[in-house]
Amino acid sequence: MKAWTPISLALDRILRFWNLQARAWRTALDWTVWIYFIVPGLLYAVGTYRAWWLYPPDWLTGLPAGLAALPTLLLALTGQLRVLVEEADILFLRQRLDWMRSIMGIGAAYTFLMHVLQSALAFGLLSLWLVRIIGLGAGPIAAWALYTAAYRTLFSVAGNLIRAYWRGWRRYAVLTAAVILAGGLYLLPVSGFLAARDPAYLWGAAAITLAAAALAAAFKLGAKGTFANDLLMERQAKLATADLLLQGVMERKPTVQLARPLLFRRSGRLFRGTDAGTVLGEARIKSFLRKWANVQLWFSFHSASTAAILMSPGWLAPAVAAVLPFIAAAWIREQWREWAAEPFISQFPWSGEDLRKGSSRSGFWLLIAGFVWLAAAAGGGMAGWPGLPIGAVCGLAYGFALLKLMEKLRFFP
Repeated sequence: MKAWTPISLALDRILRFWNLQARAWRTALDWTVWIYFIVPGLLYAVGTYRAWWLYPPDWLTGLPAGLAALPTLLLALTGQLRVLVEEADILFLRQRLDWMRSIMGIGAAYTFLMHVLQSALAFGLLSLWLVRIIGLGAGPIAAWALYTAAYRTLFSVAGNLIRAYWRGWRRYAVLTAAVILAGGLYLLPVSGFLAARDPAYLWGAAAITLAAAALAAAFKLGAKGTFANDLLMERQAKLATADLLLQGVMERKPTVQLARPLLFRRSGRLFRGTDAGTVLGEARIKSFLRKWANVQLWFSFHSASTAAILMSPGWLAPAVAAVLPFIAAAWIREQWREWAAEPFISQFPWSGEDLRKGSSRSGFWLLIAGFVWLAAAAGGGMAGWPGLPIGAVCGLAYGFALLKLMEKLRFFP
Protein backbone atom coordinates (compact mmCIF):
# COMPACT_ATOMS: atom_id res chain seq x y z
CA MET A 1 0.00 0.00 0.00
CA LYS A 2 1.33 3.39 -1.00
CA ALA A 3 2.36 5.65 1.87
CA TRP A 4 0.98 9.10 1.18
CA THR A 5 2.79 12.29 2.01
CA PRO A 6 1.56 15.88 1.51
CA ILE A 7 3.80 16.24 -1.54
CA SER A 8 2.72 12.98 -3.19
CA LEU A 9 -0.94 13.72 -2.43
CA ALA A 10 -0.71 17.20 -3.95
CA LEU A 11 1.07 15.87 -7.05
CA ASP A 12 -1.55 13.14 -7.43
CA ARG A 13 -4.31 15.74 -7.37
CA ILE A 14 -2.53 17.86 -9.97
CA LEU A 15 -2.13 14.83 -12.26
CA ARG A 16 -5.78 13.85 -11.84
CA PHE A 17 -6.79 17.41 -12.68
CA TRP A 18 -4.86 17.39 -15.96
CA ASN A 19 -6.15 13.92 -16.84
CA LEU A 20 -9.68 15.27 -16.37
CA GLN A 21 -8.99 18.22 -18.66
CA ALA A 22 -7.39 15.97 -21.27
CA ARG A 23 -10.41 13.62 -21.29
CA ALA A 24 -12.75 16.57 -21.70
CA TRP A 25 -10.81 17.89 -24.70
CA ARG A 26 -10.54 14.42 -26.27
CA THR A 27 -14.31 14.08 -26.29
CA ALA A 28 -14.65 17.30 -28.30
CA LEU A 29 -11.57 17.23 -30.55
CA ASP A 30 -11.73 14.11 -32.71
CA TRP A 31 -9.62 13.55 -35.81
CA THR A 32 -12.08 15.34 -38.11
CA VAL A 33 -11.88 18.50 -36.01
CA TRP A 34 -8.10 18.34 -36.07
CA ILE A 35 -7.90 17.80 -39.84
CA TYR A 36 -10.52 20.29 -40.97
CA PHE A 37 -10.26 23.04 -38.37
CA ILE A 38 -7.37 23.00 -35.91
CA VAL A 39 -4.45 22.07 -38.18
CA PRO A 40 -5.45 24.49 -41.01
CA GLY A 41 -6.12 27.20 -38.44
CA LEU A 42 -2.70 26.70 -36.81
CA LEU A 43 -0.95 26.74 -40.19
CA TYR A 44 -2.74 29.94 -41.16
CA ALA A 45 -1.98 31.57 -37.80
CA VAL A 46 1.71 30.63 -37.94
CA GLY A 47 2.00 31.86 -41.52
CA THR A 48 0.30 35.15 -40.71
CA TYR A 49 2.47 35.66 -37.62
CA ARG A 50 5.63 35.00 -39.63
CA ALA A 51 4.52 37.39 -42.37
CA TRP A 52 3.77 40.10 -39.82
CA TRP A 53 7.14 39.53 -38.15
CA LEU A 54 8.96 40.03 -41.44
CA TYR A 55 6.73 42.84 -42.70
CA PRO A 56 4.75 44.45 -39.84
CA PRO A 57 1.41 45.86 -41.04
CA ASP A 58 0.89 49.61 -41.01
CA TRP A 59 -1.90 49.49 -38.44
CA LEU A 60 0.43 47.73 -35.98
CA THR A 61 3.34 50.12 -36.44
CA GLY A 62 1.06 53.08 -35.79
CA LEU A 63 -0.06 51.89 -32.33
CA PRO A 64 1.41 53.79 -29.35
CA ALA A 65 3.86 51.89 -27.16
CA GLY A 66 1.79 52.48 -24.02
CA LEU A 67 -1.05 50.43 -25.48
CA ALA A 68 1.05 47.29 -24.98
CA ALA A 69 0.35 47.52 -21.24
CA LEU A 70 -3.38 46.78 -21.72
CA PRO A 71 -3.18 43.06 -22.66
CA THR A 72 -0.60 42.48 -19.94
CA LEU A 73 -2.84 44.27 -17.45
CA LEU A 74 -5.76 41.99 -18.36
CA LEU A 75 -3.47 39.00 -17.86
CA ALA A 76 -2.28 40.28 -14.48
CA LEU A 77 -5.83 40.72 -13.18
CA THR A 78 -7.02 37.24 -14.14
CA GLY A 79 -6.17 33.85 -12.78
CA GLN A 80 -7.25 31.70 -9.88
CA LEU A 81 -5.47 30.45 -6.80
CA ARG A 82 -5.29 26.65 -6.66
CA VAL A 83 -5.13 25.20 -3.15
CA LEU A 84 -5.80 21.55 -4.17
CA VAL A 85 -8.44 20.81 -1.53
CA GLU A 86 -11.22 18.26 -2.04
CA GLU A 87 -14.56 17.49 -0.38
CA ALA A 88 -13.25 14.39 1.39
CA ASP A 89 -10.61 16.45 3.19
CA ILE A 90 -13.21 17.52 5.73
CA LEU A 91 -13.26 13.96 7.10
CA PHE A 92 -9.55 13.61 7.83
CA LEU A 93 -7.16 16.21 6.50
CA ARG A 94 -9.02 19.07 8.15
CA GLN A 95 -7.82 17.58 11.44
CA ARG A 96 -4.21 17.58 10.22
CA LEU A 97 -3.41 21.25 9.86
CA ASP A 98 0.20 20.56 8.91
CA TRP A 99 -0.93 18.41 5.96
CA MET A 100 -3.52 20.94 4.86
CA ARG A 101 -1.05 23.80 4.94
CA SER A 102 1.55 21.77 3.06
CA ILE A 103 -0.94 20.83 0.33
CA MET A 104 -2.24 24.39 0.06
CA GLY A 105 1.34 25.71 -0.03
CA ILE A 106 2.16 23.34 -2.89
CA GLY A 107 -1.02 24.56 -4.60
CA ALA A 108 0.13 28.17 -4.26
CA ALA A 109 3.54 27.27 -5.72
CA TYR A 110 1.82 25.39 -8.53
CA THR A 111 -0.33 28.47 -9.17
CA PHE A 112 2.75 30.67 -9.51
CA LEU A 113 4.42 28.14 -11.82
CA MET A 114 1.37 28.04 -14.10
CA HIS A 115 1.21 31.83 -14.11
CA VAL A 116 4.89 31.94 -15.17
CA LEU A 117 4.22 29.53 -18.04
CA GLN A 118 1.10 31.40 -19.15
CA SER A 119 2.89 34.73 -18.98
CA ALA A 120 5.76 33.31 -21.04
CA LEU A 121 3.26 32.15 -23.67
CA ALA A 122 1.43 35.48 -23.69
CA PHE A 123 4.60 37.54 -23.95
CA GLY A 124 5.88 35.18 -26.63
CA LEU A 125 2.83 36.04 -28.74
CA LEU A 126 3.22 39.74 -27.90
CA SER A 127 6.89 39.68 -28.89
CA LEU A 128 5.86 40.65 -32.43
CA TRP A 129 4.77 43.98 -30.99
CA LEU A 130 7.29 44.27 -28.18
CA VAL A 131 10.36 43.37 -30.25
CA ARG A 132 9.59 44.43 -33.81
CA ILE A 133 7.59 47.60 -33.07
CA ILE A 134 8.65 48.87 -29.63
CA GLY A 135 12.20 47.53 -29.87
CA LEU A 136 12.51 45.74 -26.50
CA GLY A 137 15.18 43.15 -25.80
CA ALA A 138 14.96 39.75 -24.14
CA GLY A 139 15.90 41.06 -20.67
CA PRO A 140 13.14 43.68 -20.34
CA ILE A 141 10.56 41.28 -21.75
CA ALA A 142 11.59 38.58 -19.25
CA ALA A 143 11.37 41.09 -16.39
CA TRP A 144 7.94 42.24 -17.57
CA ALA A 145 6.70 38.64 -17.85
CA LEU A 146 8.01 37.73 -14.37
CA TYR A 147 6.43 40.86 -12.90
CA THR A 148 3.10 40.01 -14.54
CA ALA A 149 3.19 36.41 -13.29
CA ALA A 150 4.01 37.52 -9.74
CA TYR A 151 1.31 40.19 -9.81
CA ARG A 152 -1.22 37.68 -11.14
CA THR A 153 -0.42 35.33 -8.27
CA LEU A 154 -0.72 38.14 -5.73
CA PHE A 155 -4.08 39.24 -7.11
CA SER A 156 -5.29 35.61 -7.22
CA VAL A 157 -4.64 35.26 -3.49
CA ALA A 158 -6.36 38.59 -2.79
CA GLY A 159 -9.35 37.61 -4.92
CA ASN A 160 -9.63 34.27 -3.13
CA LEU A 161 -9.74 35.97 0.27
CA ILE A 162 -12.27 38.55 -0.91
CA ARG A 163 -14.60 35.84 -2.22
CA ALA A 164 -14.24 33.93 1.04
CA TYR A 165 -15.02 36.80 3.42
CA TRP A 166 -17.56 38.86 1.47
CA ARG A 167 -21.04 38.02 0.23
CA GLY A 168 -23.64 39.50 -2.12
CA TRP A 169 -23.23 43.00 -3.50
CA ARG A 170 -20.48 43.78 -1.01
CA ARG A 171 -18.30 41.13 -2.66
CA TYR A 172 -18.76 42.72 -6.09
CA ALA A 173 -18.12 46.18 -4.66
CA VAL A 174 -14.89 45.09 -2.94
CA LEU A 175 -13.76 43.14 -6.02
CA THR A 176 -14.41 46.15 -8.25
CA ALA A 177 -12.45 48.43 -5.92
CA ALA A 178 -9.64 45.86 -5.75
CA VAL A 179 -9.48 45.59 -9.55
CA ILE A 180 -9.30 49.37 -9.95
CA LEU A 181 -6.62 49.75 -7.26
CA ALA A 182 -4.61 46.76 -8.46
CA GLY A 183 -4.79 47.96 -12.06
CA GLY A 184 -3.38 51.33 -11.14
CA LEU A 185 -0.59 49.83 -9.05
CA TYR A 186 0.35 47.41 -11.82
CA LEU A 187 0.65 50.17 -14.41
CA LEU A 188 2.95 52.36 -12.30
CA PRO A 189 6.24 50.50 -12.93
CA VAL A 190 5.16 49.53 -16.46
CA SER A 191 4.54 53.15 -17.43
CA GLY A 192 7.83 54.17 -15.80
CA PHE A 193 9.68 51.52 -17.79
CA LEU A 194 8.03 52.48 -21.10
CA ALA A 195 8.89 56.13 -20.47
CA ALA A 196 12.53 55.64 -19.40
CA ARG A 197 13.23 52.27 -21.06
CA ASP A 198 15.05 51.25 -17.88
CA PRO A 199 14.39 47.56 -16.98
CA ALA A 200 15.25 48.31 -13.35
CA TYR A 201 11.63 49.46 -12.94
CA LEU A 202 10.38 45.98 -13.86
CA TRP A 203 13.04 43.93 -12.05
CA GLY A 204 12.46 45.92 -8.85
CA ALA A 205 8.68 45.65 -9.20
CA ALA A 206 8.99 41.90 -9.82
CA ALA A 207 11.07 41.41 -6.65
CA ILE A 208 8.66 43.45 -4.51
CA THR A 209 5.63 41.69 -5.97
CA LEU A 210 7.14 38.24 -5.43
CA ALA A 211 7.75 39.09 -1.76
CA ALA A 212 4.19 40.45 -1.41
CA ALA A 213 2.75 37.32 -3.09
CA ALA A 214 4.71 35.08 -0.69
CA LEU A 215 3.42 37.03 2.32
CA ALA A 216 -0.15 36.92 0.98
CA ALA A 217 0.12 33.17 0.41
CA ALA A 218 1.42 32.67 3.96
CA PHE A 219 -1.54 34.67 5.29
CA LYS A 220 -3.88 32.54 3.18
CA LEU A 221 -2.45 29.33 4.66
CA GLY A 222 -3.32 30.54 8.16
CA ALA A 223 -6.72 32.02 7.28
CA LYS A 224 -9.80 30.48 8.87
CA GLY A 225 -13.28 30.07 7.49
CA THR A 226 -12.23 29.78 3.84
CA PHE A 227 -12.60 26.03 3.29
CA ALA A 228 -16.06 26.20 1.68
CA ASN A 229 -14.95 28.87 -0.77
CA ASP A 230 -11.79 26.90 -1.56
CA LEU A 231 -13.91 23.86 -2.43
CA LEU A 232 -16.07 25.97 -4.72
CA MET A 233 -13.07 27.48 -6.49
CA GLU A 234 -11.45 24.07 -6.97
CA ARG A 235 -14.69 22.64 -8.37
CA GLN A 236 -14.95 25.52 -10.84
CA ALA A 237 -11.34 25.00 -11.93
CA LYS A 238 -11.92 21.29 -12.54
CA LEU A 239 -15.07 21.91 -14.56
CA ALA A 240 -13.80 24.96 -16.47
CA THR A 241 -13.02 22.98 -19.63
CA ALA A 242 -16.32 21.10 -19.55
CA ASP A 243 -18.23 24.35 -18.99
CA LEU A 244 -16.44 25.92 -21.96
CA LEU A 245 -17.19 23.00 -24.27
CA LEU A 246 -20.82 22.66 -23.17
CA GLN A 247 -21.58 26.35 -22.88
CA GLY A 248 -23.81 26.44 -25.94
CA VAL A 249 -25.18 22.91 -25.57
CA MET A 250 -26.57 22.51 -22.06
CA GLU A 251 -28.91 24.93 -20.37
CA ARG A 252 -27.66 25.91 -16.95
CA LYS A 253 -30.32 26.00 -14.28
CA PRO A 254 -30.15 29.16 -12.19
CA THR A 255 -29.43 28.82 -8.52
CA VAL A 256 -32.50 29.49 -6.40
CA GLN A 257 -31.93 32.58 -4.26
CA LEU A 258 -34.37 33.62 -1.58
CA ALA A 259 -32.75 36.99 -0.87
CA ARG A 260 -34.14 40.11 -2.51
CA PRO A 261 -32.42 41.09 -5.78
CA LEU A 262 -29.92 43.92 -5.89
CA LEU A 263 -31.89 45.88 -8.52
CA PHE A 264 -35.61 46.70 -8.23
CA ARG A 265 -35.78 45.31 -4.71
CA ARG A 266 -39.35 46.56 -4.23
CA SER A 267 -40.33 45.51 -7.76
CA GLY A 268 -42.07 48.83 -8.39
CA ARG A 269 -43.50 49.99 -11.69
CA LEU A 270 -41.21 51.47 -14.35
CA PHE A 271 -43.84 52.84 -16.73
CA ARG A 272 -47.23 54.44 -16.21
CA GLY A 273 -49.15 52.28 -18.62
CA THR A 274 -51.15 49.30 -17.37
CA ASP A 275 -51.71 47.48 -20.65
CA ALA A 276 -50.27 44.00 -21.16
CA GLY A 277 -47.50 45.14 -23.53
CA THR A 278 -46.18 47.72 -21.08
CA VAL A 279 -46.27 45.27 -18.17
CA LEU A 280 -44.49 42.66 -20.29
CA GLY A 281 -41.83 45.16 -21.37
CA GLU A 282 -40.98 46.31 -17.86
CA ALA A 283 -40.90 42.71 -16.64
CA ARG A 284 -38.37 41.94 -19.35
CA ILE A 285 -36.19 44.93 -18.39
CA LYS A 286 -36.16 43.86 -14.74
CA SER A 287 -35.33 40.27 -15.67
CA PHE A 288 -32.55 41.41 -18.00
CA LEU A 289 -30.86 43.71 -15.48
CA ARG A 290 -31.20 41.28 -12.58
CA LYS A 291 -29.22 38.63 -14.48
CA TRP A 292 -25.53 39.36 -14.03
CA ALA A 293 -24.53 37.43 -17.18
CA ASN A 294 -26.62 39.79 -19.33
CA VAL A 295 -25.21 42.92 -17.71
CA GLN A 296 -21.66 41.58 -17.96
CA LEU A 297 -22.09 40.77 -21.66
CA TRP A 298 -23.65 44.19 -22.29
CA PHE A 299 -20.70 45.99 -20.71
CA SER A 300 -18.18 43.68 -22.41
CA PHE A 301 -19.65 44.34 -25.85
CA HIS A 302 -19.75 48.10 -25.39
CA SER A 303 -16.25 48.14 -23.89
CA ALA A 304 -14.86 46.25 -26.89
CA SER A 305 -16.86 48.50 -29.22
CA THR A 306 -15.48 51.59 -27.50
CA ALA A 307 -11.94 50.30 -28.00
CA ALA A 308 -12.70 49.66 -31.70
CA ILE A 309 -14.03 53.21 -32.08
CA LEU A 310 -11.05 54.83 -30.35
CA MET A 311 -8.61 52.81 -32.47
CA SER A 312 -10.35 53.81 -35.71
CA PRO A 313 -9.31 56.89 -37.69
CA GLY A 314 -11.25 60.05 -36.85
CA TRP A 315 -13.23 60.06 -40.09
CA LEU A 316 -14.21 56.38 -39.62
CA ALA A 317 -15.18 56.53 -35.91
CA PRO A 318 -18.74 57.89 -36.46
CA ALA A 319 -19.49 55.18 -39.02
CA VAL A 320 -18.23 52.47 -36.67
CA ALA A 321 -20.31 53.93 -33.81
CA ALA A 322 -23.36 53.97 -36.09
CA VAL A 323 -22.99 50.33 -37.23
CA LEU A 324 -22.01 48.54 -33.99
CA PRO A 325 -25.39 49.09 -32.23
CA PHE A 326 -27.01 46.88 -34.88
CA ILE A 327 -25.09 43.94 -33.40
CA ALA A 328 -26.38 44.78 -29.93
CA ALA A 329 -29.92 45.13 -31.32
CA ALA A 330 -29.73 41.66 -32.91
CA TRP A 331 -28.53 40.20 -29.60
CA ILE A 332 -31.32 41.95 -27.65
CA ARG A 333 -33.87 40.57 -30.11
CA GLU A 334 -32.61 37.01 -29.73
CA GLN A 335 -32.42 37.40 -25.97
CA TRP A 336 -36.07 38.52 -25.99
CA ARG A 337 -37.12 35.40 -27.89
CA GLU A 338 -35.37 33.18 -25.35
CA TRP A 339 -36.94 35.07 -22.46
CA ALA A 340 -40.45 35.05 -23.98
CA ALA A 341 -40.18 31.27 -24.53
CA GLU A 342 -39.53 30.54 -20.86
CA PRO A 343 -42.31 28.47 -19.25
CA PHE A 344 -43.38 31.15 -16.78
CA ILE A 345 -43.76 33.82 -19.47
CA SER A 346 -45.22 31.64 -22.21
CA GLN A 347 -47.97 30.27 -19.97
CA PHE A 348 -49.91 33.54 -20.24
CA PRO A 349 -52.12 34.20 -23.29
CA TRP A 350 -50.19 37.17 -24.67
CA SER A 351 -51.44 38.51 -27.97
CA GLY A 352 -49.08 39.21 -30.86
CA GLU A 353 -49.51 42.95 -30.39
CA ASP A 354 -48.68 42.67 -26.67
CA LEU A 355 -45.48 40.76 -27.47
CA ARG A 356 -44.40 43.27 -30.10
CA LYS A 357 -45.06 46.21 -27.81
CA GLY A 358 -43.24 44.62 -24.89
CA SER A 359 -40.29 43.69 -27.09
CA SER A 360 -39.97 47.10 -28.76
CA ARG A 361 -40.40 49.08 -25.53
CA SER A 362 -37.94 47.03 -23.53
CA GLY A 363 -35.53 46.90 -26.48
CA PHE A 364 -35.61 50.68 -26.76
CA TRP A 365 -34.60 51.27 -23.15
CA LEU A 366 -31.99 48.51 -23.17
CA LEU A 367 -30.34 49.84 -26.35
CA ILE A 368 -30.58 53.62 -26.14
CA ALA A 369 -27.82 53.89 -23.52
CA GLY A 370 -25.47 52.01 -25.86
CA PHE A 371 -26.17 54.47 -28.68
CA VAL A 372 -25.28 57.37 -26.40
CA TRP A 373 -22.18 55.66 -25.06
CA LEU A 374 -20.70 54.74 -28.44
CA ALA A 375 -21.52 58.10 -30.01
CA ALA A 376 -19.89 59.89 -27.07
CA ALA A 377 -16.79 57.71 -27.57
CA ALA A 378 -16.71 58.66 -31.26
CA GLY A 379 -17.09 62.35 -30.40
CA GLY A 380 -14.35 62.15 -27.80
CA GLY A 381 -12.04 60.38 -30.23
CA MET A 382 -12.58 63.06 -32.85
CA ALA A 383 -12.60 66.25 -30.76
CA GLY A 384 -11.35 65.29 -27.30
CA TRP A 385 -13.29 66.09 -24.13
CA PRO A 386 -15.52 68.73 -25.80
CA GLY A 387 -16.69 66.10 -28.26
CA LEU A 388 -18.13 63.83 -25.56
CA PRO A 389 -21.37 65.77 -24.90
CA ILE A 390 -21.80 66.57 -28.59
CA GLY A 391 -21.43 62.90 -29.49
CA ALA A 392 -23.80 61.87 -26.69
CA VAL A 393 -26.53 64.21 -27.96
CA CYS A 394 -26.06 63.00 -31.54
CA GLY A 395 -26.16 59.40 -30.34
CA LEU A 396 -29.39 60.03 -28.43
CA ALA A 397 -31.05 61.54 -31.48
CA TYR A 398 -29.72 58.84 -33.82
CA GLY A 399 -30.71 56.02 -31.46
CA PHE A 400 -34.19 57.43 -30.88
CA ALA A 401 -34.87 57.78 -34.62
CA LEU A 402 -33.39 54.41 -35.54
CA LEU A 403 -35.16 52.46 -32.79
CA LYS A 404 -38.48 54.05 -33.69
CA LEU A 405 -37.87 53.05 -37.32
CA MET A 406 -37.06 49.49 -36.19
CA GLU A 407 -40.29 49.43 -34.25
CA LYS A 408 -42.31 50.47 -37.31
CA LEU A 409 -40.51 47.87 -39.45
CA ARG A 410 -41.27 45.27 -36.75
CA PHE A 411 -37.61 44.48 -36.19
CA PHE A 412 -38.50 43.49 -32.64
CA PRO A 413 -40.70 40.35 -32.63
